[in-house]
Amino acid sequence: MRWIGAAEVGRWLGPQEAMAAIASALLEHEAGRATSGERLIDRSSEVALALMPGRYLGTVGLKAITLVESNLTRGLPTLQGLVVVFDNEDGRLLAAVEAESLTAIRTAALAGFATNVLAPPDASSMLLVGAGAQGLGQVEAVVAVRPIRRLMIWNRTVSKAHALADRVRTAHPGLSVEVAGKLSEAARDADVITLATAAELPLLDRGDIKAQCHLNAMGSYRPDRRELGSDLVAAARVYADTLEGCLAEAGDILIPIAEGRLSADQVRPLAAAKVSADHPLTVMKSVGSAIFDLACARRLISVIGLDNS
Repeated sequence: MRWIGAAEVGRWLGPQEAMAAIASALLEHEAGRATSGERLIDRSSEVALALMPGRYLGTVGLKAITLVESNLTRGLPTLQGLVVVFDNEDGRLLAAVEAESLTAIRTAALAGFATNVLAPPDASSMLLVGAGAQGLGQVEAVVAVRPIRRLMIWNRTVSKAHALADRVRTAHPGLSVEVAGKLSEAARDADVITLATAAELPLLDRGDIKAQCHLNAMGSYRPDRRELGSDLVAAARVYADTLEGCLAEAGDILIPIAEGRLSADQVRPLAAAKVSADHPLTVMKSVGSAIFDLACARRLISVIGLDNS
């Protein structure tokens, strides 16, 4: 068994490798060959515990994480844990992977995959809403698939937005990076918008964005929270990373459905996404799934060369 820590995850699993793993997981899931079991989430204390089993190709595994939102004030990660990967034929324990870094990379890869399929091919401006742990990865994924020249970053805590902007400028010196003052004004200038927040109430609605835009709603994964208003979701063509996950957990989708603004059959699987001229406004909602963690972990195992160890 091999422990794969955060440094190795970052070294071996770049945006393109992660997006390839995500593409495979989406196709395998649609074909019924990649499955996730029921999530167990214990919220009986401030430290929420989530256990997520799944199967992908020749592996079976479990993601076990704690979620502590108050860690933001402690300077600690809100998500901590590991992904445990077993061989699906003989049950061997292949690897344990540090979950915070793997989650950040696979979440960004989902946004990158969706952007690559749904965003305007010439999209040159991006707005990132949220400057937390996922921020840099989300930028890296979109920049990898679109000719982004201008990046705007908005965050409630402005100092965090400036800190992330400095990191992006170092990584991409040719990219114009700015910290946005008013969110709605920045949104109207963006071809691609990625939201990665824990917002309880909508941050953007239909009147805040231009006619042609692609949005990745990557945060607020609980049924009672959302990042996007109902008018925006109702006007868009909506895709879900997994239908079963989003129709059970995603407030961005469940609340408009409850209001009668959206129907469940209008939500499409991301695996079936394609550019459509009659729907220039698209939304991809992600709540995550163990199959994506396993797919990325499986790619790590293959790249590092643990397949036959």
